[in-house]
Amino acid sequence: MQQQQQQQQQQQILQQQQQQTLQQQQQQQTRQQQTQRHTRQTSFRSSKSAAAAAAANQQQRQLQAAAAAASSSTIEQQKATAEGSKNQQQAAAASSSSSSSGNKQQQQQQRAAASSSKRTGFCGKRQQSEGRAAAAAAAAAYAPAAATAAAAATAAAAAAATAAAAAAAMNRGGYRGPPRGRGDRGEAAPPQQQQQQQQQQQQQQQQQQQQQDP
Repeated sequence: MQQQQQQQQQQQILQQQQQQTLQQQQQQQTRQQQTQRHTRQTSFRSSKSAAAAAAANQQQRQLQAAAAAASSSTIEQQKATAEGSKNQQQAAAASSSSSSSGNKQQQQQQRAAASSSKRTGFCGKRQQSEGRAAAAAAAAAYAPAAATAAAAATAAAAAAATAAAAAAAMNRGGYRGPPRGRGDRGEAAPPQQQQQQQQQQQQQQQQQQQQQDP
């Protein structure tokens, strides 16, 4: 019985020792894990800080470069403004001189225009008087031509009246025109009357041609 109890006690002791060793191992593992996490965090923080420092340095360099460029640009702007003011002064002087010369030229042009307008007015009056004289001469030359034309028209009217009277007399003398058909009793005009009519027609045509020709 005592041996069994001793064995049980030894087994309990062994179990306790095993549990203790297991606990120790677990504690060591947790410690190792914590140390690894701490090292990782520290390394990450250090890397972050290094990157931040590099970025800060780069920003500082960029700011310095921008400040230098701004200072150089301001200097160039000041030079450009100085040159522009000089150019403006020169342009103002040139414009004032050109305006004075332009005023002189304008006065000269106005004087020349006034003299030319006087000359043109005199010439226009002369041209108007000459034109009126020419129109009067043309009217005087056209008057006899108009009179001759009126005389020719009256002669033509008289000839037409005589021709109409002759035709009426011929119709009264018994000429009834050409034959009209079977039931008509009209007779043809004698050859002497036909010759007289042809001669009268020819004379009328000749008179009309003479009247038309100037």
